Amino acid sequence: MQCEIRDVAGRWLVVLSGEVDLSTSPRARKAILDCLASRRPVLVDLSGVTYIDSSGIASLVEGYQNARSAGLKFW
Repeated sequence: MQCEIRDVAGRWLVVLSGEVDLSTSPRARKAILDCLASRRPVLVDLSGVTYIDSSGIASLVEGYQNARSAGLKFW
């Protein structure tokens, strides 16, 4: 999995590509949660993801839940 983080107009863009699975999802989770820790909106681009398993989905859900509880936008 590749993970790129960009600052776009005051928002974080987290671009994931490749396979997001049990071995790579911790990096995706960390990237998402680190961006949310800055108290800015986060957009996750999954257009380059070829495979995502339940651990990858769990990382996205955790990001969404953290954003929601902090009153932040998460797409």
